[in-house]
Amino acid sequence: MKLTGAALATLFHDMRTPLMAVTGALSVMEACFDEGLPPHGQRAFDAGMRAAESLNGMLTDFELLLRDAAVAADGPAIGPGASVASGEPPCGA
Repeated sequence: MKLTGAALATLFHDMRTPLMAVTGALSVMEACFDEGLPPHGQRAFDAGMRAAESLNGMLTDFELLLRDAAVAADGPAIGPGASVASGEPPCGA
């Protein structure tokens, strides 16, 4: 099965959206404690942020790997602004 650039861009966007929601919720939780989180809460916050950063890094690495593979195979460009048919930015941008 071959995924087009637009399909991959949508896939990565859809994977990052809930990840960013978790990161945002953790940041709101931290901001609600004026004097800082209790030690067990800080450990949970730190673990959650590390996990979110790790997952985001893996998604970025995977996206770059797919983009490089598509370019090496003269395939369509992968990523935002790529046209599915030609690999050119839409509207000649």
